[in-house]
Amino acid sequence: ATIDLNGGNLVTTNGFTHNGTINIGAGRRFNTAGSTTALQSAGTFTGTGQILLSGGTLDVLSGNLPRLDMSGGDLTRNTAGDITIAGAFNVSGGTVSGSGGNLVTPGTTTISNTVGVSRNWINSGNLTLSGGQISLVSGGVTYTNTGSTLITTGVSTPWGANGGAAVVNSGLMEFNGSAEYNPGNPFTNLAGATIDLNGGNLVTTNGFT
Repeated sequence: ATIDLNGGNLVTTNGFTHNGTINIGAGRRFNTAGSTTALQSAGTFTGTGQILLSGGTLDVLSGNLPRLDMSGGDLTRNTAGDITIAGAFNVSGGTVSGSGGNLVTPGTTTISNTVGVSRNWINSGNLTLSGGQISLVSGGVTYTNTGSTLITTGVSTPWGANGGAAVVNSGLMEFNGSAEYNPGNPFTNLAGATIDLNGGNLVTTNGFT
């Protein structure tokens, strides 16, 4: 099955299931705005247009997205396996959920407002948290940085303060804001990893290794 968006946008509000290619032309938009959009195992996006999650649920059963703008709604995968966003991931709201795998971000991720996260997150690309927080739920959820994470947000708890989650760094983590930053959860800086404190202070009250 193929959908070509060449002269208009597709907005889903009452449930949508697709098991094929969605080609989004330049300047066009595929928008999950309500209910559940399910991209089944063969669901793929081509083209250069926008993939937007503004409401409802985007269920990525295929496991892969080329890019995503998320302003609301919930990003999930209701089958076992990772969700990999290969390119730009721009976040200004919403949630990431599911326990059957990781969220993997090897591209450029920009977070400008709080995102609730109940799925393990592996950032192997370049992530900037410029506003809000990556709010990790308690109960074993881990944010792992193997690439670079730049913290400039004015929020003092960049990963929330639930205490039952975890932050692990094996890459480069930079703190460039003016806040007194507290990971709010156990923080592990693995061998070979780097923490650059270029602004503010770093206070670890939930364990530091």
